[in-house]
Amino acid sequence: MIAFETPIPILWIAIGFILAIAILAWLSFGLRSLLRPRYLWSLAGLRGFACIAIVLLLLNPYRISKEPDADGFRVAVLLDASGSMDTRDIENGSRSRFDILSDWLEKTEHSPIHRLREKGYSLDISLFAEENLPFSGGDLRLLPGGTAIGGALRNETSQPGRQADLGGVLLISDGRSNSDPSAIEVSRQFRALGIPVSTIGIGSRTPPGEIKTTFTKPRFQGERGEPMDLTVSVSNTRQTEESVDLELHNEEGIVDRQTVTIPANSEKTVAFNVIPFQAGGQAFRVVAKTAGAPDEIDVAAVEVNEPDHFRILYLSGKPTAEYRFLQQSAHASEQIAVEAIIRTGPESFFHRLTEEQERLAPNDAFPHEADFFNAFDAIIADSSLWSEIGEGAEALQNFVAHRGGGLLLTGDLSELPEELKVLSPVTAFKIERPFVRRNLSITPAPIFSELTGGMLFGTPPVFLPIELPSFIATEWKRGARTIVQMTEGNEVQPLMMAHAYGAGRVGWIGTDATWRWRMSSATGLEQHSLFWNNVMVWLASTGKPRLSVPLQGKRVALAEEIVAGIEVMGSDFRPAREAEVEANVLLPGGETRQLHLQPSFRQPGRFETDFHPDEAGEYRIRYRISFPEGEELTYESFFIASHHDRERLETAYNEELLRDIARLTGGEFRHYSDAQPLRDIPLKEGIPTRESRRYLAGNPLFLLLLALPLFGEWYLRRKVGLK
Repeated sequence: MIAFETPIPILWIAIGFILAIAILAWLSFGLRSLLRPRYLWSLAGLRGFACIAIVLLLLNPYRISKEPDADGFRVAVLLDASGSMDTRDIENGSRSRFDILSDWLEKTEHSPIHRLREKGYSLDISLFAEENLPFSGGDLRLLPGGTAIGGALRNETSQPGRQADLGGVLLISDGRSNSDPSAIEVSRQFRALGIPVSTIGIGSRTPPGEIKTTFTKPRFQGERGEPMDLTVSVSNTRQTEESVDLELHNEEGIVDRQTVTIPANSEKTVAFNVIPFQAGGQAFRVVAKTAGAPDEIDVAAVEVNEPDHFRILYLSGKPTAEYRFLQQSAHASEQIAVEAIIRTGPESFFHRLTEEQERLAPNDAFPHEADFFNAFDAIIADSSLWSEIGEGAEALQNFVAHRGGGLLLTGDLSELPEELKVLSPVTAFKIERPFVRRNLSITPAPIFSELTGGMLFGTPPVFLPIELPSFIATEWKRGARTIVQMTEGNEVQPLMMAHAYGAGRVGWIGTDATWRWRMSSATGLEQHSLFWNNVMVWLASTGKPRLSVPLQGKRVALAEEIVAGIEVMGSDFRPAREAEVEANVLLPGGETRQLHLQPSFRQPGRFETDFHPDEAGEYRIRYRISFPEGEELTYESFFIASHHDRERLETAYNEELLRDIARLTGGEFRHYSDAQPLRDIPLKEGIPTRESRRYLAGNPLFLLLLALPLFGEWYLRRKVGLK
């Protein structure tokens, strides 16, 4: 629109223009005899052009333009920072999608974001994955979780105040959305509101295919000194056969190398055989090297356990043959160590203990302190002990209930202390003295199995020795199960029973003459060893550790809040409420962070704090636990942080979704390769605008046009000889 701004009435200017043209015409007519016609017309034209320029100068014309008022609305810029943006499909795989986004935020010369700033728009920039994170500069990083494009858009209209001043949206993403709400449904809501959403897609339209290498499991388990396989899946989505060099690394360096050839559009599984010689948590990583592509790395946690080793304590008020042969059976097993305290006389005891336990054991009585018993995994108590155990009965009860230890009661239970009666699976029994050998049958579960029991289920069967007293259960607790039995017709007579109690296990056997099996034959010798090894391992396998870390060896999602907690038991194996727990976290980059853990209100004995892993890789946490009585314990655990699984598996560039969002809302779509010329984006109708005026007289070109006719007349007059 053109308008005029002049203090002189336009009519006067028009009259003056007419008079000036008339005077110029009269003066030119007077020069017709002196000048050739072409010079005469040239001079008249220059003077007429000068008059027109002077008239325009007097009228002072200007053009009115309307532009959006940047102070009256905002433009939301949503930047996809999900894990799929880490995909390297830019510039033949040399750069990731997120690298482009970083360049646009940090380097302004070719950035569409910078172009909008130059336009004067008020930009409200946010990073998003499953949630939105306002961005005003500083650390630029990928966010945890999946990708919710619909959620990122809805967040801009979820509050009335934010919706009211929203003039438009610029969404920059790879179009890979895997979380609710639906981006299309939210786009329809934007269309109803009249808010255009323009989109820029970052990703390769024609991906060349990729070599993807991952561990088949995020966590492996093995035993120290035992071979184990770490399996790696290598897939090739390219159209050509590819050769991939694989390197397996641990903390100390390269463990193994393999080269594998993968046909086009196929997948192979490669196994690395390793023998871990150190127990505890370890992190392994596989590095895949392919010609023309950057190295690809994946990590896995490996939990290396010590082979099970059980300490068994045998307690008896008199020397027995059963102990002697029990010791022989255990001696042949690397898993089991049997220690003993046996009264051998009125004032003498036989001890077979470690140095540490020997210092804790009294010389003239049976132990009664819980700390002594808690050092063992299972205890075998002969019936001759009942009158001797005294205060130790309560300690044995706590050993089973809280420590999670195993207890085997043998023989006559008639004088069993009250504290131990609650543990016993049997409540009533009878005495038998068989005059003929009675065959016994063994129930496969829960102690034995067809695989581990072996000859216990073959012939000849194990038996109840003749002329020796045996005890047969007649009544038992509801949860008790029969392990060894005699059968007469349809009547089952249990000789051994077991059940669970508290955190541990309790068994009872009504004979102390199983050693007779060893004396009967070579088969009986093997049966005796199999029987007791299975029983002792079963009893000892329930023990609870004093320190337990739920996070140990797990793979967690990058940057998501996790709980770095530890469960602590006191020396009595009850939850420790008064301990103090501190932890040092070794980050993948080598830095150390200190944590102070607080007691949990939900679970006694649990100490925890929140932690955010911001770097992908292995984290090691060293816990230090201090108890009020001065005891200190340390424990080291580890876990692996990596991108969310959905983001690692679904990475294909989805341009169709971005085009649909722009089309539905009235926005504009561009591929990142065409985004440099971006100068503006469609905005909502009715947003505040401002008028601007551009005066013709203020344009330097106009002053030049005004000077041209004056200079032209001077030149023409000099050329024809006029003054």
